[in-house]
Amino acid sequence: MRHFITLLIFASCILCAKAQQNIIRCVDIFRSRPEVEGNIASRTYSDKNSNRDARYEVFSFTIPKGRKEQLKLVEDAFARDMKSAYNSAQGISGEPRYYNPNGSYSVCALYVDDNNSIPIGIKKGNNYSYACFLDTEDTIRTHRYAYFLEYGVKGNQIVGRVGVSYSTTAQYRESMKNNASKQNKNAGSKATLATVIGADTNDELQLAIQVLQSLSADDQAKKDVSPEEQWLAEFTLKVKWLRQNWNDDTATQYAASIYGLCKRSQCLDETERKLATSELNKLLKMVKDDTVITLLKASVERLDTSRSSKDGSCNGFISNELMYFLS
Repeated sequence: MRHFITLLIFASCILCAKAQQNIIRCVDIFRSRPEVEGNIASRTYSDKNSNRDARYEVFSFTIPKGRKEQLKLVEDAFARDMKSAYNSAQGISGEPRYYNPNGSYSVCALYVDDNNSIPIGIKKGNNYSYACFLDTEDTIRTHRYAYFLEYGVKGNQIVGRVGVSYSTTAQYRESMKNNASKQNKNAGSKATLATVIGADTNDELQLAIQVLQSLSADDQAKKDVSPEEQWLAEFTLKVKWLRQNWNDDTATQYAASIYGLCKRSQCLDETERKLATSELNKLLKMVKDDTVITLLKASVERLDTSRSSKDGSCNGFISNELMYFLS
């Protein structure tokens, strides 16, 4: 059986893993036991913010209930190495409280990249351990190794997972967001709003989310950007989200959000109204769900009837339902 340190594509020398050497050694021993059965899932992702790939590997295992002492050795290894970790915890999962992209809740989640994380403590009563260590070969201290162990009793067996993710530190990611926010602010509200209008790829849409969040909290931005520009930015983002998720369970929510936006479209001129109607008609040719179709048709009608309203406003900047989708 391949060793844990080799399988996880760790640093090229043992010395690089010195801080977490007990974890590596004991997990390696645990996996070599004949009573341990399991399978491996691993993946590597290109990290746009650094010159190192993000990656993870998870070993899902089962062992007989009577051999729990094998896991005790691994837990003790975590406890010994935690003194060298910059972030760590051990315990028993209570009510999981963090929502994950896969629809589950967990005690915490180890970051891999913007779209992937490893949830820990999914099931109440599970034992869990995790520890994060800086990559000593990374001289600018932007990357880390995060190890975890989680297991619980199921019938006559113990079912669990042990693994690692290699990615950027939370501190580094926060600094990148702060830099992006400063750049957006220096560029001016109109320039940053253009980023939203032009967003297309997943990465661009992620940036658009950050832009709208910052503008929605900026009183000066509300003065610098006209109501119709605000409306079109929000409409564009919602339409693109629905276009990418038209066959998803969330499509109805997106369509309802667009309808709510079209109810407050009084500030649009005729050209802008025709542009929005054209985009909705394109969506109508894509979607199949009857409820989504009904909402989009009603949105087109709202765009048409709002022109006769005496109220020339668009009733606010970033709507509450949009902020719900951003969370």
